[in-house]
Amino acid sequence: MPDFKDIALKIKETDKPYSMSVRDLMKSIGHYRRGTDANRTLRNHLRRHKLTVEPDFELVNIESRIQIFPLDGKRPIKKPEIHPKPQPTGGVEPAATTERPEEERAVVLTIGQLPSAVREPIFVKRDEPISRAVTLMLQEDVDHLVVSQNKRLVDGVITWSSIGRARAGRGPGSKISDCMEREPYIVRFDALLFDTVREITRRGIALVRSSNETIGGSVTTADVAEQFVTLSEPFLFLDQIENHLRVLLRSARLTSEALQDLVDPKDEVRKAKVKSVDNLTFGETLRAFENQSTWEKMRLDLDRKTVIDGLKKVNEIRNSVMHFHPDGISEEDREILRRTRHMLQIL
Repeated sequence: MPDFKDIALKIKETDKPYSMSVRDLMKSIGHYRRGTDANRTLRNHLRRHKLTVEPDFELVNIESRIQIFPLDGKRPIKKPEIHPKPQPTGGVEPAATTERPEEERAVVLTIGQLPSAVREPIFVKRDEPISRAVTLMLQEDVDHLVVSQNKRLVDGVITWSSIGRARAGRGPGSKISDCMEREPYIVRFDALLFDTVREITRRGIALVRSSNETIGGSVTTADVAEQFVTLSEPFLFLDQIENHLRVLLRSARLTSEALQDLVDPKDEVRKAKVKSVDNLTFGETLRAFENQSTWEKMRLDLDRKTVIDGLKKVNEIRNSVMHFHPDGISEEDREILRRTRHMLQIL
């Protein structure tokens, strides 16, 4: 994996755009996922070397390929319009997210960050026989096909449901155009996920228009559900871990004064709010476990240092999880949460 400096040097020497995945770009600066600090670091690198990227690395899936090129160089691809042109077939397409200054940037969830949004769908033409659509859907194990002549202008989308409705209402039909949905829901890759979820749920599918204006992927209700499960699972693990820790800490029977001593002494307002173990933050709970006297009161027949080291790792992961970033956390971090929860359940 080339270092970012090597990438910048190659672009300068060749005066040509450099193409790579977002994941590899993050690795080139020493990060395995996007996040507030990592994104800021990458933008500083780009600014320092007078480079820019398209599409914006924060708005697409981490496996998407982007292009890096000089700020004053010729753009390799067309820049997406803030107000896209209306769909000729009646497809609904939300406006793109507007660009904001770096200091105002916040982590957002966009359609383009979903894996399926960058997985090119299967295209068919409206004049092809319906038997070809059925064969492709069975052969490729997919539940929809995009009807288009050139991957840009969409005629419609054909699904098992649309085939069933057509055959029930008008007879079997012989062409794909006889069974397709003529006004599919079309969204831009940088449309906010939360702005489109309800419509995707209602329609069952959305086609995703990529930065080069072609249909680059599709998102179904199942894709959205899978994404939210991936993002929410670490929250559930952390909630269970915190609950187990509170149960153990209650056995120490700490006084109100002892609990308040776990709070930052400079934060008088917060100290006044801490009346019980339930009022403690994760960091304050960790501080309690680090206290030798409190540890002895819990009567845990475990190695204190090993337990505390493990909880510190959980606390670091928790800080990443709280950003609710679409890249999620690494499988290694997810496994640490699983193991910690399991250990505390046993206790």
